[in-house]
Amino acid sequence: MKQKVTIMLDYIQPSLNKLLRSHYRELMRERDRAFEYAMVSMRGKLKFTGKKVKISYTLYFKDRAKHDYSNYGQKMLDDALVKEGIIDDDSDRVVVEETVKIRYDPKNPHTLIEIEEVNDKSNEYCQCGGSPCISRNTNKCVYCKKPIKPGVYY
Repeated sequence: MKQKVTIMLDYIQPSLNKLLRSHYRELMRERDRAFEYAMVSMRGKLKFTGKKVKISYTLYFKDRAKHDYSNYGQKMLDDALVKEGIIDDDSDRVVVEETVKIRYDPKNPHTLIEIEEVNDKSNEYCQCGGSPCISRNTNKCVYCKKPIKPGVYY
């Protein structure tokens, strides 16, 4: 059965344009701020250890100003998901799909994160770096031929 969790943050990450123009110290303060908001909201949530996931971010802005989707890559929030242990990694080995939607909520600007398990037979990896590396017939890595356990990350 697919697992799904929804996390609401009273926070919207600043645009990448703003972050790129800021001083390094300001960037680090913003990163810490994102982690703080995320950690409080994520504590005690369902963990997707050993699973592939798709993540959907819905950003609710207070105004209808023009917002560029590519300016709101959620790197800091992805890192917070990893740091809190909700997902194993934010690489393509774990996060198979990531989407950003923009909506409007003038009374309550916030970010909604939806994480859903992906039922994928290729959830197995090996330390040799094969991606995915399991042979469906033999439960061995197709690259190094070592036996591997389903759902285990090395």
